[in-house]
Formats: sequence, C-alpha cells, structure tokens
Amino acid sequence: MIMTRADLIKNICKFSLGLLIISAFVLTGSPAQAAEAIGIRILANPGRLSPFGWYFQNVPNPGQPEPLLVNGYPAIREGRTVYVAATNQVGDALYGNIYLISYSEDASQSTIDIFNQLLENWDFNINVNDLVVREQLRRDMKRAGDMSDVSGLLERYRRVNGNYPLLQAGTYIRGLSFSVWPSWQATLANLLASALPQDPLNRLIGCQDPYDQTTCWDEVNQQFQCSPESRTYAYQVDDNGDQASLYTNYEYTGPGSWRTGEYGLLTSQFCFTNESAFLNDEDGDGILNSADNCPTVYNPDQADFDRDGLGALCDLCDLDPSNDIDRDFVCGGVDNCPKNFNPDQTDADADGIGDACDIMVCGNAIKEGDEVCDGLGSIPANSTCLNDCSGWTCNEGYSRFDNICDIDTDGDLVADSLDNCSNLYNPGQLNSDNDIYGDACDWCPDDSDNDIDGDGYCAGPRYSGPRLGANDICPTVADPEQANTDGDELGDACDQCPDDPANDPDDDGVCAGARFNSPKLAGSDNCPAVANQDQADFDRDGIGDACDPQTCGNNIIEAGEKCDQNQGLAGIICTGQEELYCSVDCQISCTGQGQPVYAISGSAWSSNIGWINLSPSNGGVTISLTNTFVGSAWSANVGWINMSGATVNLDGTVHGDILGNDYVGVINYDPSRSGVRINSADGTFSGFAWGENIGWIDFNGVSTSWKP
Repeated sequence: MIMTRADLIKNICKFSLGLLIISAFVLTGSPAQAAEAIGIRILANPGRLSPFGWYFQNVPNPGQPEPLLVNGYPAIREGRTVYVAATNQVGDALYGNIYLISYSEDASQSTIDIFNQLLENWDFNINVNDLVVREQLRRDMKRAGDMSDVSGLLERYRRVNGNYPLLQAGTYIRGLSFSVWPSWQATLANLLASALPQDPLNRLIGCQDPYDQTTCWDEVNQQFQCSPESRTYAYQVDDNGDQASLYTNYEYTGPGSWRTGEYGLLTSQFCFTNESAFLNDEDGDGILNSADNCPTVYNPDQADFDRDGLGALCDLCDLDPSNDIDRDFVCGGVDNCPKNFNPDQTDADADGIGDACDIMVCGNAIKEGDEVCDGLGSIPANSTCLNDCSGWTCNEGYSRFDNICDIDTDGDLVADSLDNCSNLYNPGQLNSDNDIYGDACDWCPDDSDNDIDGDGYCAGPRYSGPRLGANDICPTVADPEQANTDGDELGDACDQCPDDPANDPDDDGVCAGARFNSPKLAGSDNCPAVANQDQADFDRDGIGDACDPQTCGNNIIEAGEKCDQNQGLAGIICTGQEELYCSVDCQISCTGQGQPVYAISGSAWSSNIGWINLSPSNGGVTISLTNTFVGSAWSANVGWINMSGATVNLDGTVHGDILGNDYVGVINYDPSRSGVRINSADGTFSGFAWGENIGWIDFNGVSTSWKP
C-alpha cells in the first residue's frame, strides 16, 4: 500500500488519542522494498519523565541520544529512533506519554525523508481546539520532565552527602532558590554538579519598585515579594537538609490538570517575606550578594570568561556558556561532542572528535558507523577487509566457515578450529558424551571425563587404545585391579562397605562386613537389617538390642523392658497408696487405680509467699514415667499451686511455663538467667524458677527419686 504524506500525518495525529498503540506504515508496494516501514509506539509515562530520564531508565544498553523538539515538546534522537515526551488529554484525564517513532534498518533515503517530514509535521493534542491551551500543555510537559530530572539530581546528592543541598549561603534567602535567581545556577547547580533547567517562561510577576523586576528582591531593605501566579521553579530545604521540596506552577487548569501532583505549587508563603539574606557580601569581596556572580567565592575581579553570568571561580564549565548543554558532565570547552551525550568521550580514531558525532571514514583502521570492518582489528584472523569496508574475505589458502577463516585438515568440511576430530574424517561430528572430542577420536566415547581417575578404565561401555577397558567400577578412584570382593556394582576402592553386598541396608552407618570406608562409621553391624547406630547390646550376647528378642522374667532389663522381676523398681511409688509391681510383660505397674511415679520431697522458697511444700500429706508433686510433673504444691499463704505440665529432659533440666494459680501467675522453670535442674546422680534439685507475680522461687533442697 502506498500512502501520501498527508495520509501518514493524518494517521499519526490520530494516535495522540490512544494510550498504548503499535503501528507500522508500509511506504512502497514494490516487493523489493516491502520490508521498509515507519513504526510508531505510544508508551505510558506515569512518572512524567523527561525524554532523557525515560530513555536511561527503560532502554537496555543505552546509546548517546541527542536533544531536539518535536511540535514544541522535548524529545531525543538515538540513531533511527526518536522519543517524544508529550501530553495526551482524553476525557477527564491528562496523560504524559512517550511517543516512539522509528524507521526500519537499511531503509532507503525516500523512507528516511518521509520520516523526517513526519517529525516536522507531527501535531499532538489535535482534539484540543484552543491553541493557547495547547501551548500550556507543551510547557507543562517540559515542567514535569524538568522536575523529575532535578529531583533525580537532588536524590543523587543526598545519597552521596547524607542530606539535601542546604543553601546556607549564596542565595537571597536561606534554604530557598528560584530558577530566576542567580543562586539557581551559581549555587544550587554548582552543588549538584549539573546545569539546571529553567521554567519555560521563567519569570516572577507583580514586582514593583523598589523590588528588582527580574528577581523581585529588594537589596536595600533585604526583602522579597512576588505573585503566586509567577512562572518559575523553586527549591526549598529545611535547616538540616533532611527535607526538601521542588515547586512549579503548572499552567493548564482543565480536566486532568497536574496542579495537584507530587510537586508543590508556588504560594504566598514564598512570595511575601521579610527574611534577610545571610550577609550583604557573604564572600567579603566587596560586591553585594545580589550583584556577585560568585556570591560564595571571593572574586573581586568578577571574571566570567564564557559570559554566562556565572563567575569563573564557581562556574563548573567556565569556558562553556551553554554549561554542558548535552548533560554528559563534560563541559563544552573540552567535550569532543559538545552537542551529543557521550560521557565516556570515546574517540576511536583519536582525531579529537568523539565517536558520537564523528563522520565515518573507511580506511582509517577504525571500525565506525555502518562499516563491517576497517583494517585488521575488526576482522577474523586470516582475512582481509574489502576496500569499501563493507565486508571481508578470507586470505589465500583459507576457506570461510560462517564468520571465521580456517583450514580443513581432514577434509570433512568442518573448520579445524571447530572440528572435534580435526585429524580424522568425521563430517557428522558425533560426540556421544558431549566432551571436546568426537567419538571418532575419543578414547572413552561414552565418558565425558575421559577416565578421570587415570587407571586405564573408561566409565562408559566403549573404549579404545591406549585405554585398557570399559565400565570402570570406581570411575573417580584409581583401581587398576578392579577388585570387587562383595560382588556388588562398586569396586573395593570406592565401596563404603567392601564386604557387604547390600551396602548397609539399614542405613545406620555401620556396615555388615568387617571393612568400611568413609562416610560409614564402623563395620560388623550387630543388627544388619535394623538401624541401630549406637550398636547397643544390653545383654552382651552379640545381637544388638534393636533386633534381640526380649526375655521377660530373666531378671535382666532388656530393650523394650521397663523392669524385670525386681529390677527397675527402685525409687518409684504408686499414687493412691497402691502397691508397686513388675507386670508379666516387664512393665512397671500399680495395683488398683494407682499410677507409677517418681516421688518429690521437700519445699521450695519464695521471698514473697514463703515455703512451698511439694510433698504435703494430702497431695504433692510427683514426676511421671514420661518425665512430666504431676500434681500441686501447698503454700500456707496462697494455697494450692499447680505444677502439672512441667517436663524434665534426660539431662535433668526442667522446662515449661505453667499457670500456678491466680495469685502466683505463670511459673517459668527455665528463665534466661537461671533455671531448675535435677542432678541425675543423687536426685537433688538446684536453681530457680520465676513466678510471674511473686518473683524467684528457690528449688535448692528439694529432692526426687527420678532417674533419666
């Protein structure tokens, strides 16, 4: 489809009504040029970033874009692509979008011409009929982008210095600057190490004699006043630099106006003040601050080499009146591309002109622009660059294989540098184990480590000389004898249990056979089929307790038994005065309803409620066979105190948070600074518990028959 310029412009203009549109315009119906197109994409820009800010935040591997204007809106251009930050007023909303327009790679000159015409004739917000409002929208878009850029500079300063710029000197009013004041560039920009943008109109209004018409500052009376409807940027910071604000006055007041956005509006608090500047002549050079082009630096000669209004001694770019217009932090006086962003100042041909703006020259031995090569440094080995720098050719005796020039020793049409068997014909390049050798020349074609233990045996099923064999039974441990005593799949050299074909089937770390290797712990497992790492053998019959059948009634306590005849009953009593006995299945039992427990005797002491009797005649506290406190103690002052639920570990430490009673509160038996413990040797208590309402409870002197 062939489209006229008017058709193209009409279609582009209608895109200003959408939020996310991708479109392409075919410029010719000729099959040879069918791939040529101009594409437009509209991307949301909710942060209302400037084109530079959006580009460096969203484009991977950014280049060096150049600034320009499109229909009065700020834009940048990088190669074939232009990014425009423009508004889009739809219904009750006002959007800030990024409009991306680009033409296809290797486009013809006619396509590029149409692309440039589109840029020249692009008109945004065609649905807004009032031309004054359109101008307001253009200026407000710039204001939003400028606020975002300056905000970024302020945050960078805060991260480095720990606070925002203080402006304690060099400005009319402490902690305040307007973009029409000298301090905006001379002081604030100097601190931020970057030239600062100004409001598109940049003027204070309502200033009459004796106030200066530009700055609205009365130097004689040290006063300032202006109208809140002034068009200027403002910066304000508190005394410590902890809080700072940016201000601007957006003009557009229609649907979706940004006047209630994140940046403040100028109000009367800025425009009427009697606060004085710090000194009439802060730097003592005999020139009042209001007239000093370096108000914080002594410079009585007021030298201003680039005539930009900033004194040379405080001008970061004292020979550049544009003050680093491309914002690459390199001043125009030394910038090798003063109008192109190139902070790295790359100059491949060392001609003093940066690569970002240098004109391509074929034959200068430097690859530039669209050149495929130039000289020897940008081509493969054994090749030569063509005279027009459009490509390269292989030298005599070498053939081209994709992007290299090489020889083919074995004639299999694979370059030697890429051939996995360069001296053996193997056009299929079969490589079963994916190592660096093809099967045709691989001694261990199924072993990617190629006999890593060096014992002459490959790990895989195939081998060739000088290897001795295949299927190494210990692939990572040298074992040229390939010994395998127990006949399993592992050789003795790498078998954790070389005499145990089941290789520790119960996985307790003890091999069934006599020999063992790390990480196994021992050999001769006394229970080969039952896990018992401790190898416990209570009756010492050579059969571990874990698999030794019990013999209840032999007066020997064996695995699983709690008692046997008279053994195991010492120190245990029955509740309810019942009789204690060992049952026919060797378990500790009581007659009637009694329960076997360990007795506790004695009293604990509290300085707040006195003695706490753990063994009163009509009750008391015991320890169950499951190592848990059962029962209550008696206090003559507060009555029964519950202790049921506290537990005893095998090391004798007592744990638990148990509610004693309403008066005592919760009793913590293992507080961080002490704790109750039972001596497993003699059953005596020691240590302190903590009562929520009564403080420390001393258990020293209490005893029990409990044993772990």
